[in-house]
Amino acid sequence: MPQKEELLLYRSILSTEDWQNENSFILPNIKSWLFEKGSLTKKLQCICQYLDIEVISQSWINEENELKSTALFQSSWLREVILKGNGENWIFAQTYFSHSIMEKYEKDITELGERPIGLWIFPKNPIRINLEWYQDPKTSLYARRSLLFLNGDYMEVRELFLDKFKFIY
Repeated sequence: MPQKEELLLYRSILSTEDWQNENSFILPNIKSWLFEKGSLTKKLQCICQYLDIEVISQSWINEENELKSTALFQSSWLREVILKGNGENWIFAQTYFSHSIMEKYEKDITELGERPIGLWIFPKNPIRINLEWYQDPKTSLYARRSLLFLNGDYMEVRELFLDKFKFIY
């Protein structure tokens, strides 16, 4: 599990307001990862022998919380995980679920355990409303943020590509 200081850094980077859209310049090998339209989990599984998930936290948060919920909903269920490729920490991910999604899918979501959210959500055919990226100037780490529409409700996924992940695949 990442150290507390690392988690604070990851959360801080993902709470940026400086997201860029697809039209901003980015190197092609990095762009192919940041703008993956399908399941990032599936793409990761294609480049490693095994992909593991480490659940960091799962809980209700509200706007007063240090993890600042997305602007779409004042409070949300937040699931934070580390995706590990071949045992290396590759991606820190946050998924924000609205109250209405949790009302419909609470049991499925809270019982995911060590299974990736992408393998649960993409068979349900969500509509991706928005996809943005960011590069942190201090760490040079890249992040992406997706807004998904699932059966009439919204969810947001934020993913931070960590040092051990290489964009050369």
